[in-house]
Amino acid sequence: MFAMKMLMIKSELVMLSHPAHTSQIVPTLFSKISQQSQQWLPKNTVQITASTHLTIKLTPNNYPVWRKQVESTLISLDLDGHLISAPPTTTLTDRDGKIIANPEYRPWYCKDQMIFSAILGSRSDSIQPLVSSATTAREAWNRLNSSYASTSRSRIISLKSKLVKNPKGSRSITKFLQDMRAIADSLDLAQSPVTEEDLMVHILSQLGDEYHTIAAALKVREHPIEYSELFDKLTDFERSLKEAPPPSDILPTTVNYTTHNQGFHNRSSNTNSSNRHTRSSPPFQSRGSQQSQWHNNNNPGGNRNTKSNQFCQFCHIPAIQHQWCRIREKLTGRTGAKRGERMI
Repeated sequence: MFAMKMLMIKSELVMLSHPAHTSQIVPTLFSKISQQSQQWLPKNTVQITASTHLTIKLTPNNYPVWRKQVESTLISLDLDGHLISAPPTTTLTDRDGKIIANPEYRPWYCKDQMIFSAILGSRSDSIQPLVSSATTAREAWNRLNSSYASTSRSRIISLKSKLVKNPKGSRSITKFLQDMRAIADSLDLAQSPVTEEDLMVHILSQLGDEYHTIAAALKVREHPIEYSELFDKLTDFERSLKEAPPPSDILPTTVNYTTHNQGFHNRSSNTNSSNRHTRSSPPFQSRGSQQSQWHNNNNPGGNRNTKSNQFCQFCHIPAIQHQWCRIREKLTGRTGAKRGERMI
């Protein structure tokens, strides 16, 4: 009786290889597998369902995350052997040489079908036909691995090229770092792992001009930085860039200073021009030019706003507005700056 019911379920699994039948058969199949499994499962067996334990559905783009979800769930329930171990034999030979049914096969098969049902339910519709004809959880698992964890050379080259040519652009730091980590995880899954140090180099070299100062500081560290620490420092630097005053806040000072110098220069030019029209004595012109040049070079107001045009190389805040930089303190380990010390 048991063999007959399992044969009927297997025949319906084969029908799932046709995409047209997937949406109609899958819900009914889940129900039948669950009903048959519950009859022979031990009482203390945890019922695994896709809606409860495998909430992340498999798509063509999230296989590493989905795989980790399935592995961690089955390991926690001591059921991961169904994915890596061969199934027990259906029959045994007793002492008298007679072939008898293996008493361990039926409980194992029921657990395996429960896991298989959960895997089927945690995949998107476009992936259903890929493993619908499998008969065990292990067979379905191996098919998914061969399809999405392919170790083909072309896939590895494509992922490595994407890792090298993936500039931050307009993305946020969080999104950029997540994308880079996802590429590294895919390479690791394809059995071509990227070291943490190499990943940090790829990240720092593609941040853009805004992050040049912090990238340069992190590259010269004595010890390699870890991903979690890099994430914290870059997000903190991004926050500082957003909180920095816009350039318009210091523009009036620069404009006034420039206008003042231009006005003085124009007045000097007009005076010299007037003198040339009224008097043509070369010595007077020479003295006027020398006086005008000396006044421009020695004007005490000429360097009055020089510091206002200087910016902290770590947070881009005008140096005249603060005495020490919190970001520089984190990167260099210095607790502050003496009064008057340059922050550029």
